[in-house]
Amino acid sequence: MTQAVLNDKRAAIPRGNYINGKFRVPRHADGAIEKRNPANLDDVVGAFSFSRVAADEAILAAREAQRAWAARSLEDRINAIRKVRAAVVNRREDLAAAITREVGKPLWEARREVESMAGRLNVVVDAGLRDVADFVPAGVRGGCRYRPLGVIGVICPFNFPALLAHGFVVPALVTGNTVVFKPSDVTPLVGQVYAEIIDDANLPKGVFNMVQGGGDIGARLAASPRVDGIFFTGSVATGRAIEAVCATQPGKMLVLEMGGKNASVVLDDADIDLAVHECLIGGYITSGQRCTASSRVVVTRKVADEFVKRFMERAKAIRVGDPRAADTFMGPLASEAIAERFLGRVALGRKEGAVALIDGGRFDARAKGNFVAPSVHEVVARSGSSAYQSDELFGPDVAIYRAKNIDAAIEIANDTPFGLVASVFTKSEKSYRAVANEVRAGLINWNRPTVGADARLPFGGAGASGNHRAVGLHAIRWCVTPVSHLEEPVGNVEKWPGLGPAPKTPYEPD
Repeated sequence: MTQAVLNDKRAAIPRGNYINGKFRVPRHADGAIEKRNPANLDDVVGAFSFSRVAADEAILAAREAQRAWAARSLEDRINAIRKVRAAVVNRREDLAAAITREVGKPLWEARREVESMAGRLNVVVDAGLRDVADFVPAGVRGGCRYRPLGVIGVICPFNFPALLAHGFVVPALVTGNTVVFKPSDVTPLVGQVYAEIIDDANLPKGVFNMVQGGGDIGARLAASPRVDGIFFTGSVATGRAIEAVCATQPGKMLVLEMGGKNASVVLDDADIDLAVHECLIGGYITSGQRCTASSRVVVTRKVADEFVKRFMERAKAIRVGDPRAADTFMGPLASEAIAERFLGRVALGRKEGAVALIDGGRFDARAKGNFVAPSVHEVVARSGSSAYQSDELFGPDVAIYRAKNIDAAIEIANDTPFGLVASVFTKSEKSYRAVANEVRAGLINWNRPTVGADARLPFGGAGASGNHRAVGLHAIRWCVTPVSHLEEPVGNVEKWPGLGPAPKTPYEPD
């Protein structure tokens, strides 16, 4: 299938939704997603139909399958997910090729995404399950046991269309939940290939379901009272819309990861070559389409001129082009709408006072794709009303700020409604700790880029970045609910003043 996925002249064959163990093309579709290759807009990947009724059918299938799946032993469920891992490895090239064709992510990067998926089960089994293990406190007759939520809806974005979904699906299934997955409408083929992988593993019918569609299908999934939890990664606007839909269902678990406006702080004693290199990676990998992207770089006064000079030289040399080429670092943006929105936000930033050091813009007017060149701007005057300075741009742009000292750098880093990731570049551990203790972020890195999380750690942020339910290692926590038990198997009955005689226990003689 790999060559068919990559071939620019051959459309994929849409197989519809995956419900109750079967692919079904909707008989009465409410619409279709026509997906084009962002690197070659003449390449129509396929037309993927969707149906609101299908979402309801998928939820029902998951609900009907959940009790039997939860009744299986933990070992049995883990063994079933091992088959999923084997299927991922077996179809890794197909999945990577689909990611490249739909997202425009360089093939080498898409392969890394798929490779990361194979290790998720080990993280859940080796570390995650310890977080939700039953326990009995000393001196307590009873204890705490963890119960699966039930049906979990997984709504994921386009930038990591397979990895992020897999990072939710694995802990959900291991803990006895069933899943309805809605892939991004930018990546319907990836969603289909992932469902094929699950199908290859022969999980019981209804345990995993996939429905295609856009925001209305996601809203239907979130609003359903038959769905016990929603795991969402995406924009702030969509996250808030999901939160509003779920507002009348306080018992529904809601896990939101909603992006960032991340700062890399470069101090006077930093290794400048290292800082430039890592900030380039953070700013421009995946064409800037990462929630962890280094969209802001704050440089202290002593090294600012040298850093900016080297950063601009290196940014101009970034290779933008065909995502199938081995030496391409940046492919296109994932869709025409995403590219237009990004370029519009950058243009607005210039009107708001950001100074263009590298213009960026459309990479090549002759290219039949959504290619955008890296841009660099300097922010001279900070403004809380500036959309460019406040909003997540989700594209290949880095804003540089100059700070007079470490305290000013911390102030600038915190000047954002988001709080996902920060990086600190310094040779001094003391200085690193000083920044780390003051910057509001869920992930703080030392001499590393803001991108590149580790699944063995929690992943989540503060403010507009999420709702304090970190995923990564901690994703499994939100798949279960604790149930406390107080037990008296010997039948002791406590006597209370004024209540009269206590009832006999089964162990008391007549």
